[in-house]
Amino acid sequence: MVFFISLFLSLALTGSYARHRVLNTGARLAAATTMAAMAATLPLAAIVGVRSALTENLLVAAGVWAALLLMRAIAERVLERLWPQRRWAEPCVLVGGRDAPTSRVAAAISRPGGDYAIAAHYDISAARSDVSPIQVADSVRSRILACDAEAVVVCETISDDLAEALLETALETGCQLLYPAGAVRVEDPRPRLVWHHDQPFFELGAPVLKTSAVLLKRTTDVVVTTLLLLVSAPLMLAIAAAIKLDSRGPVLFKQARAGRGGWPFDMFKFRTMRVGADAEKLDLAHLNVTGDARLFKIALDPRVTRLGRFLRRWSLDELPQLWNVMRGEMSLVGPRPFFEADFAAYDDHHFRRLDAKPGITGLWQVSGRSDVLHFEEVVFLDRQYIERWSLWLDIGIIFRTVSAVMRRRGAY
Repeated sequence: MVFFISLFLSLALTGSYARHRVLNTGARLAAATTMAAMAATLPLAAIVGVRSALTENLLVAAGVWAALLLMRAIAERVLERLWPQRRWAEPCVLVGGRDAPTSRVAAAISRPGGDYAIAAHYDISAARSDVSPIQVADSVRSRILACDAEAVVVCETISDDLAEALLETALETGCQLLYPAGAVRVEDPRPRLVWHHDQPFFELGAPVLKTSAVLLKRTTDVVVTTLLLLVSAPLMLAIAAAIKLDSRGPVLFKQARAGRGGWPFDMFKFRTMRVGADAEKLDLAHLNVTGDARLFKIALDPRVTRLGRFLRRWSLDELPQLWNVMRGEMSLVGPRPFFEADFAAYDDHHFRRLDAKPGITGLWQVSGRSDVLHFEEVVFLDRQYIERWSLWLDIGIIFRTVSAVMRRRGAY
């Protein structure tokens, strides 16, 4: 009883019931269950001893954490099917160009299960040049009142005068003004909000990964990968046997990729295509949904076998890459693996992706995988990971990967 009372309090303290808490759900639940286990250990220790109480509570916490994570993933999937609309989302007004409703900013604040639903849009690009910031703010105010909006979301860079006018309008109408950092898109440096006296600044500096951080990441890769190999060994043997029975050819597919610094290595996967599929790539180029050879994706690829389609949908074909991680060629989390043949078409800023080891999963994979159809978007996500790396970011991506695999979104 003490454990479950502590659990509810811990879930509240870690923000698991709050808005804006979609990211790192698994890590938050783990922190909450661990806190509950620690709190429940004290009264139980008086009865069975500290060691037994701690062991029992940690085992219970691990089971409860897995159950909560599974329940939330299932609940979210059911809600997506039964209630795909914005759930309890408050109306907001977008301020930006004609493309604002389809922008990255709009998608971030209005996704299903998010905090806001787009109720109105003020198109800055359609405004006459002689329209003053105050007139623009008045037009936005009329839209706020018409839809009873809770927030005004700016989707692009605006002048200081317009920002001040919109802020006054937001304060007068009781709205929040959201001005995302993405309105000023910084590719290379790692931005951090700092205060000097009462003045805020964006501090921009090149990220430096210390030796201790590199060792921590590598140690985490080895420990977690060892556990995953032990747990998944029976499954991989079953998949290997199924591939042999399903179609002619080898069990594993080996492909040349470029790792950190462009160093070449052989990446392993379970074979999901018929033998000779690579030779057919040029003939199927017209089916590439991205239109970019650097991001080759075919929704219903005719080369994929029956079993291969199932393995891809559940990302089981990636399991042999655990050996690449053990060999130090890849990491559990990182940018998507690179094709050396694509380097000739890279611009200078694309090569920054080579500053980290490629990963089995990453920001691209948990952001829609094959639903991300623009190479620049993939590069942006990869570089965001490199510039913002932390162990907590890796943990968050791993937990989001579990959710993405269960939803099977963008996998083909």
